[in-house]
Amino acid sequence: MLVKNCKDEQDVEKNWKRYILYLVLGFTILFLFGCGVNNPTVSPITTQEITASPQPTETPKPTVTPTPLPPLAILLAPEGSNPDLVVSISKLLEDQASRNGYRFEQRLQLTEDELGGVNFVVALPPYPELGALAASSHQTKFLAVGFNDLEPGENLSLVSTSTTAPEQQGFLAGYIAAVISSDWRVGVVSTSDTPSGTAARNGFLNGAVYYCGLCRPTYPPYYDAAGNILSYPTYVELPSDASPEEHLQAAQIMVDRHAEIVYVRSGAGSEELLQMLAEAGVTLIAESEPPAGTGSQWAATIQPGLLTAFEEVLAGLFEGRTGEKGLPVFELTHTNPDYLSQGKLDLIQRVSSDLIAGYIDPNPEPAAP
Repeated sequence: MLVKNCKDEQDVEKNWKRYILYLVLGFTILFLFGCGVNNPTVSPITTQEITASPQPTETPKPTVTPTPLPPLAILLAPEGSNPDLVVSISKLLEDQASRNGYRFEQRLQLTEDELGGVNFVVALPPYPELGALAASSHQTKFLAVGFNDLEPGENLSLVSTSTTAPEQQGFLAGYIAAVISSDWRVGVVSTSDTPSGTAARNGFLNGAVYYCGLCRPTYPPYYDAAGNILSYPTYVELPSDASPEEHLQAAQIMVDRHAEIVYVRSGAGSEELLQMLAEAGVTLIAESEPPAGTGSQWAATIQPGLLTAFEEVLAGLFEGRTGEKGLPVFELTHTNPDYLSQGKLDLIQRVSSDLIAGYIDPNPEPAAP
């Protein structure tokens, strides 16, 4: 009996151990299945597309485009042109062309076939058939200086070299003489056998009277050596072919008449006449440069301002204006500040402008002495 009980206890113990083992195995299996298994992700195999390399091609060479030349301005100065005028005009034209982006050339001649690439032509005399040359190319603008027989046209502008009316120039000279005179003792030496000389003389007389009215001196002398009453303005006339002796006689007459200021018209006097007057203390106005020995007695040179007129018309040409005509205005050069202050010069300039504009009539008829 005792042996049987022992055997039963052993069976119970074995069963209990077996039960525990099964329980552990069951929990282990449940744990494994509950957590799951992370399967690795298989990346797809990609294939690289192989493309053929492009074949090298020849690089095209760049096309060379020539840079267009700037427009061209030409000074046409043929043989026989005034050399001083050529120098002055050349400088003004070259400066204006440079400021406006133009090339500049100076030539002795120009044909119709050469006008195709020319934008501006400034021409100086003598040049035959300039009018026909201008008419052959309407694309080229012409400025003719000194071609006084031509008229302005569609592509032709002009600057006249003919003097302004001689009576106007004489009038202004008479006005200047009266302005700088201390006692209205003024006179003119002109030619007697030319219309321009007579007009200049009459203009001088009226110009002086325009400023000083009756022009009666305040202080003596009142009579010349022959006992004649001195009246001003006065004048002496010479033939255009007067001899040197006649020139000196004319100078002496002015000295005897106690003239303080004398205007010597172009063609009416010589250097000897001017020098003799200067040595006698006479103040001079003329249309030429002061000869040697006259500097201290030289008040001014009065002449048409050709270059001023040229500059004005040339500037208009570059601005697109054509068909203009420039007339010389009066210019004073070699002015002596001992006689002509800035205030007097301003006054003279206003009168000159009014004279040119036609507001003042120089009246070619002589004024009563």
